[in-house]
Amino acid sequence: MPKLFSATDEVLVDWRQDILPLGRLFLHVFRCGYWHACHSILGVREIHDTLSLETANLRLEQRVLTAKDSTLLAAKGSPRSVSLRDQLRAHTHKQHERLHEHACFLALFNQSLSLGDYRDLIVRLYGFYQPLDRAIGRVISCGAAYTAGYDYAERAGYLAKDLADLGLSAEAIEESPQCSEAFDIVSPASLGGILYVIEGATLGGGRIDRAARRLLAREDQAGRRFWSWCRAVGGNRWPMTIRYLEGLEAEETAESHLRKGARDTFRLLGNWLAPLDRSHSLSDASLP
Repeated sequence: MPKLFSATDEVLVDWRQDILPLGRLFLHVFRCGYWHACHSILGVREIHDTLSLETANLRLEQRVLTAKDSTLLAAKGSPRSVSLRDQLRAHTHKQHERLHEHACFLALFNQSLSLGDYRDLIVRLYGFYQPLDRAIGRVISCGAAYTAGYDYAERAGYLAKDLADLGLSAEAIEESPQCSEAFDIVSPASLGGILYVIEGATLGGGRIDRAARRLLAREDQAGRRFWSWCRAVGGNRWPMTIRYLEGLEAEETAESHLRKGARDTFRLLGNWLAPLDRSHSLSDASLP
C-alpha cells in the first residue's frame, strides 16, 4: 500500500490501526447514504415516469374520447357541431381505407401491375360509372334534388375512350359488364352523399394519372384519359362539391340519407372491384 505521507513505520502502523477503521466506517456510512440517496432519486424518477405515463394515457384517452364524441355527434346528426363533410368522412373512413389498399391500385403505384390487369381495371371502372352517370343524370334532371351551384360531369365517356386506346372494340366495350345496382342507390335524398364520394375519387385521380403514365410509358393521354381529366379538373371540382355540401346543410337535408348514400357508394364500388382484388383474371372471375 502506498504511503500517504512521509512517516516512520510506527506512525504508519498507528495510522493503519487507528485511522483505517475510522475510514472504513466513514466509507460504509458514505456508501449507505449514497445508496439511499440513489434509491430516493430512482424512486422520484420512477414516480415521475409513472406520472408521465399516466399523463400520456390521459391525453390518449382524451383523444379517443374526442374521436368518439365526433362519431356520436355525427351519428346523432348535429350539423351545428359537426359539419356534413366531416360526418361523411367519419362514416366512410374504413371503407375509404380499404379501397386505398386494393391490390390493383397498390400494384399500379409500385409499377408491378401488368397492362392486362390495368385494362381489366379500366373495364370495371367503366362498368361502374356508365350506369352511375345515367342514374345521377336522371335524378338531377327530374329537379327533385338540391343541386344549386353544382354541375355534374359524366365520367364513363373518358373510360370508354381509354378502353378503345387499350385495344377493345366498340362491341366489346358495349358488352362489358355493368353495375346495374347503381340505379338502386341514387335518389334525390342520397345524391349529396354519392357525389361526395365520386368527387373525392376525382380529386384523388390526379395521383393515379402520374402512376398510369409511368405504366403506359407514353406522354400522350391514350389509355389514361380518365385519370388525366381527374387531374385537370379535380382541384376545381372539389371546392364546388364542398360548397354544395354546405348548401345541403343550409337546406337541412336529412343527413341520415346522405350518409347512407356515401356508404352505399363505397360499398358498391368495393364490391364491384373485388374480383380484381382477389387477383382473378376478369375472364375467370364470377362477375355480378
